[in-house]
Order: sequence, then C-alpha cells, then structure tokens
Amino acid sequence: MELSKSWFLVTCLLGTCLPQSQGKVYPRDIHPNTPKFRRIWGGVESNTGPNFGGWLLRILNADGNFICGAAYYAPVIVITSANCIYPYSQSLEGVTVEGSAFSECDRENVADIETVKFPAKFIYQKLYMDVAVVRLREPVMGRLTEFIRLCTVKVQPKMQLVVFGWGFDSIEMYMPSPDPRNATVTIISDKECKRTFKSDIELSSTSICASQPKNSRQCLYDGGSPLIYGKELCGVVSFGSYCGDTSIPGMYTNIRRVPSYLHGRPQVKTVNKNGIRMTEGGHAVPWLLRIIDGRDFVCGASHLSALYALTSANCMHFHRSQLKSLSVELVTESWQDSQDNLNDPPNAKIRSIIVSKDWRWPGTFMDVAVIQLTNRLRGSRNDFVKLCTHPLSTYKSLSVVSYGARPTANVRTEEIEVLNRMICDSAYGNFLLRETVACAKEFKRSTDCMFNAGCPVTSGDQLCGIVAWGPACKRPGLPGIFTDIHQVRRFILKVISEKHKGSRHPRTKWASKKVPEWHSGLWLSR
Repeated sequence: MELSKSWFLVTCLLGTCLPQSQGKVYPRDIHPNTPKFRRIWGGVESNTGPNFGGWLLRILNADGNFICGAAYYAPVIVITSANCIYPYSQSLEGVTVEGSAFSECDRENVADIETVKFPAKFIYQKLYMDVAVVRLREPVMGRLTEFIRLCTVKVQPKMQLVVFGWGFDSIEMYMPSPDPRNATVTIISDKECKRTFKSDIELSSTSICASQPKNSRQCLYDGGSPLIYGKELCGVVSFGSYCGDTSIPGMYTNIRRVPSYLHGRPQVKTVNKNGIRMTEGGHAVPWLLRIIDGRDFVCGASHLSALYALTSANCMHFHRSQLKSLSVELVTESWQDSQDNLNDPPNAKIRSIIVSKDWRWPGTFMDVAVIQLTNRLRGSRNDFVKLCTHPLSTYKSLSVVSYGARPTANVRTEEIEVLNRMICDSAYGNFLLRETVACAKEFKRSTDCMFNAGCPVTSGDQLCGIVAWGPACKRPGLPGIFTDIHQVRRFILKVISEKHKGSRHPRTKWASKKVPEWHSGLWLSR
C-alpha cells in the first residue's frame, strides 16, 4: 500500500501521470493564457488514440446528465450545436463542460459555462447556422486536454470523416457508452441529400449530409458532437436526424461555411440602393483599430505590431490636447479576441507619437504617424497588418474602409479609383498635394462620407494607404486624399526598428495646448 502511494506521488511530481486512455500527457494543466499551438491535437495516430480526444468534450446539466457533445478550440472557447444547447441557454446555472480524457493526477477536468453565443440568423430547430460558441469561466484542466484546429479543407462528396459521440441521442435503442466512441461516415452530395429527405426537412447552405453506418448500433448522433477530417474539426452534429433509421443521412453543420461567425468577422454584404453601392463587413480585418475619446471616434488606425499602430499625423495633431484621454482599441473585437491572452486589456493608452521631421501641420507631405501603445491589446497576438510594397496607383483593386465608434457591423468599405495627378492638382492645387499622397474617388459615391482620417486603404488584407487629413467630407465632390504607404514605408520601418530620424512626441509634451481650428478659410477661398 505504501509503495502504491509512493509510486503515485512520484509519477505526479515527474509529470508522467498514467492516462486513462492512450495519449500524450502534457507537463501541466491548461491555464487562460496557454497558447493554442502548444496543445493542438496531433491526430488519432499520434496522440489520444482512435476513441478519445483531449479536445472532445461533453456538456452536462446541473444534474450531471449529458446535454451535447462539443469540441475544445481554445482555453475558454468551446464549439457545439446551437440547436442542442439553445434550450439550456437561458439558465446556465450548474451547466458545465467536461473533458473526455484525463489522467490519474488530474484534480478536475470540468469547467463552468459563462455565456453561450449564437449567430444572429440562427433559428431554433432550423439547420441554418446551427453552431454555437460556448465561453467558459475557466479552462478545462487536465494533462491530456488539448485543442483542435478548425477545418481548412473543402468537404466534398465521397470524403470519409469520423464522427465522435456516446450514443445518448439513441438511448431508446441501446444504452449509451460511458466512454466516447467513433464511427466513419461518408459525405453525400446536397442533391442526393435533398432527394432522401424530400420535404421532411429544409436543408441549408451551411449544412452537409453524411450517410449513416448500416448497423444502427454503430450510429453516433449526439447533438453538437464533432465531425473530424484528419486533425481538424470540419463539422458538428446538427438537427434533424436520428439513428432509428440509418437510411436517412446525418446532418452536420459545415465549419467551413460558417467562418465569418467563428472568426468574429461579419459577412460581406453589398446593398444597392438608389444607385449607391455600399459594402459592409468585407474588410473587417483583425488589424483595424480606432482611436476614441470616451465614446467619440477620433481617428482610424491600423495595427502594425504588438505595441505600434499607424494613423494620420494631421489627425493626431488636431486632437493633441485630448491625448491623455484618448485610447486605442480593436474594431473587430469578438468572442475569440481574448482566448489566448485573457490578461491583456481590451484597449491601450498612447505612450508616444512619432512623426517625420519633414511633416508640418496641416501639410500633406509625410502625413503618417506611428503610435506607440502602452500595452498589448486583447486578441492582438498575431493579427498585424502587412504593408503594401508598390505605389497605390499600381493596384487594380483598392478599397477604402470607413468606421466610427460603433460596433463592427458598421464597418463599411467602398471601392476607389486612383485619379490622374493632374486631376488631383486641379481639384486641390499643387501646393497641397506632395509626393507622398495620392487622391482617389469612389466608384459610386455613398451618402455617408468614406474618408475618415487615419482609416486604411486596402488591397486584400494589405495596407496600401491611409486617409489623410482633408476636406473631402466637408466638400462633397472632392476626391479623397491618401498617404501612399509605399512612399512612407521606409520611415515606418525605421521607427519600428528604433533607428528612426523622426521626432518623438510624448503624449504630454506637444508644442502647444491650443488646438488650431480646421483651416476652413483655405477651402472657402477655392
């Protein structure tokens, strides 16, 4: 008996606890800041065996009874079926998430649920967007617990995937297994699936169908349980099927068809109204920042690195008397923004502002400012902007992004056309437009001004320009002025490498506390 206790203590101290199932034993438990890449599931052959997965979870009610299957995506983020968990979402007291793989040294592998988020267009007992994001109060601990990647492959007919489950949804046929099981299913085409269901169920664009095993005892269809391909989560068990008749296909939510929700980005939506075309959400990239004063929008910005951002020098100069009260935050804040860095605050103050020695208020030459932040932003570990390497005029497709202090859903984009320099000069005058700027107009002008200073001009996910300080929003018909990133790229890179020759403006040491009024007289005289 004493030997047994000693051996148990030694194995715990050495971090080699005996697992209940075949699998890799990690040296420590998951904590809120555990990086995902350190605990990613390596596949059935390399880690937790064919019947277990450290990422495979089950959701239990207050009585400890099974509700749904689920997949572990990040320290406090779990993915499951919206239809399955929706009836319990109004009262989450006592509802927990439990890991399916644990070692003898684990103290616990259960976590309480904090919130459940559903897609805006999800309707209970409908297939469309049948996916839910469950946020935990604390991570699911355990030396075997790990995360799973989201699907990167296109799920097509005849592909074979593996579904996991316990058999709780088939309890009328046989007793569920205390341990998780798996079964291989084959994807069938939407056309074949519709023919099988006829009018019994309305299929959706976010669903995929898979043939069930002929033997009903091999059928696994617990709501929310994961469907995997290789090492990735490609689906979750959805609503509408059962194991009583295995000739009826199983319905799954296709993870590849709900990326905008799972990645916290709004879907692209283009509206045509009275000849005005407005695209919403298309460029809500994770590096968009906004500079705000309380709830008021000040300037747009782009996240360059962990502690640096880019914006318009003129915009920051105009608001320099407010610098102590200004803060910087991510525009695309979402459920997963804090999954890897819960201790980071959602916003930051401005430590310093770096501008070129050649820039002068309110000139357009070198109208770019590098902002140094006081701290990292929550959710900003890896999503930083890439700078364009060619002049603005060489890109065939450019979009200006406009947003304010409102939620991500109000991010708007509009395609722009870079104008010939002579057209710009005739509109503004040679003395205003210098070598580092270009001007452009929208293809179809919208009722809302798209030229908010500091906001980005993008080509794909690259930053090619910054909306410069100008009168375009006050004088309808004038083209927008943009600082060309290609022209100021060398200055930006020197600042980041701390070899810059610019002038640093600490947030408490500006030349004057008096804010000059916008030089409206200049524009009125034109």
